[in-house]
Amino acid sequence: MVLQFKMTFGRINYEDLAQQGVRYNLTINTTPGAYNHSSRSDEYTEFLNDFKAFLVLPPNSNSYLALRVFYSFITSQNILRYQSIGGLNSVRGFNDDQFMGQQVYYSNVEYRMTLWKGERFAFQIVPFVDSGKAISKNGSIFHGYTALSMGAGIRIPFIKVNTLAFRADYARTISPFKMSGPSFSVTQFY
Repeated sequence: MVLQFKMTFGRINYEDLAQQGVRYNLTINTTPGAYNHSSRSDEYTEFLNDFKAFLVLPPNSNSYLALRVFYSFITSQNILRYQSIGGLNSVRGFNDDQFMGQQVYYSNVEYRMTLWKGERFAFQIVPFVDSGKAISKNGSIFHGYTALSMGAGIRIPFIKVNTLAFRADYARTISPFKMSGPSFSVTQFY
């Protein structure tokens, strides 16, 4: 049994293609006493913090800056419960779930520049920078390094559905080692 508590503060305004506003989501998952009658003892509490901000930048009212900052912490020693980073939805350019830890943070900054807007969909070019770190109780899995990557992508967002977009990104890692590669998705991850 897991108990979950969620809170959301702020508001994102979705006007046509552009997004503007700030939102903070806090999720707490906990298993108090869930394993009292079991030989397993994997009680834990997990905190997930997700901050998103969008700012329309003139002169194009359909182009905007997007920022996401995520932080999680879990008390479990079970590696299967750890959060991970790397891949399309956290730090692009690294392999999916490449780094895991009890504490994980990552941030993404994108400038979603609309080059063409039609009646049903638009075409955007998106330069981005990502960073992140995973830390376990035994120290950093990165051994003191922060994962950094940068790249560019193409978005084809649908006008009437604010989170649906065809997405292709190409990222190059900056640290702790050099990697690069493409990634593809059908949704906008933030």
